[in-house]
Amino acid sequence: MSASRPTRRSHLFTFITMKANDMLKIQLVVVGLLFFSLQAHSQTSEVFTTNDGAIQGYDAVAYFTESKAVRGSKSFTFNYAGEVWYFASAENLKTFKTTPEKYA
Repeated sequence: MSASRPTRRSHLFTFITMKANDMLKIQLVVVGLLFFSLQAHSQTSEVFTTNDGAIQGYDAVAYFTESKAVRGSKSFTFNYAGEVWYFASAENLKTFKTTPEKYA
């Protein structure tokens, strides 16, 4: 008995079917990744915060005025965007209060 050999046409059909299945798998992975990335994005805060406060307790205004990271003080705080912000001086606190969206 001789084994029947697949025809050229059946090879082409198998190849096309395999490619279609691969594309479907790729599409499902992409849709899944998009779904989870959108879900993760919707659960994150707009402000980076830790237990030390917004932007880890550093003075947001000092980044602009002194061009460096300056630790804020518990003496100068302000609640904005649902977070506690710390400032190194009363002047920086006042500046932040006038236009918080600029510094946040």
